[in-house]
Amino acid sequence: NNTRYHQGKIVIMDLHTDQIIKQYYLKPSDVTETTLLANIIVDVSPQDCDGAFAYLPDLLGYGVVVYSLREDDSWRWNDGVFSLALSSVKPDGFRDVYFHSLAGIHLFNVSTKILRDRELATRSYHGDDDFKVVANRGEGAQTSSSDLHQPSGVLFLALVNQNALGCWNINKAPRIENFDIVYKDDQNFIYPADIKIYEDDVIVLSNTLPVQVYSRLNYDKVNFRVLIFKVADVVKGTACSPVVRRRIGYH
Repeated sequence: NNTRYHQGKIVIMDLHTDQIIKQYYLKPSDVTETTLLANIIVDVSPQDCDGAFAYLPDLLGYGVVVYSLREDDSWRWNDGVFSLALSSVKPDGFRDVYFHSLAGIHLFNVSTKILRDRELATRSYHGDDDFKVVANRGEGAQTSSSDLHQPSGVLFLALVNQNALGCWNINKAPRIENFDIVYKDDQNFIYPADIKIYEDDVIVLSNTLPVQVYSRLNYDKVNFRVLIFKVADVVKGTACSPVVRRRIGYH
């Protein structure tokens, strides 16, 4: 059932010592009756660790919870967001946040300048400049998760309707011909559910969710997989590479 037994919290750990440094319990105003927080994106600069922010997409509650370490406080930005990814720091000191819903095929962005400011993030009217439509990614481009490899500018997209890993280089125009597929497998890559970039690796979790929903899992088979790709290798020759030599096609 949907009974919540514990208030959600953010836990900060020192991975060198495995010690908990801090715990922050989310406020009642941060969550809804349908809240599902399955991911956390950390926005931090090595020069200002105490100025870190965390963004928690609320998959079912229509919003994103923003946490400020320095203020030790949180607030909620309401929008239909399933996943978000951060760009490198821009000249103005902020990052671009690329985000999308699960059912939609559009990609949007907003500056972290907006999300970090409680007043700006929570106001009811944002005008024409805060949130921007970046691209229509095309039919069948529904995405469960995304992450951005900041050194190359490649945004990776988990294309759940295609059992594929898609990409777009943010340094290129957001046209449909610049979106591409770098990996696809209808047997061993059913429902890519989550993506993480670690250094120069793309780590993807697939979980065969449609099989579980519409049938039943065969426990004699592998149903959950973690796939790891090297960024340079997987985008080589695609529309996301600086040099285009071949093209698989986005659809």
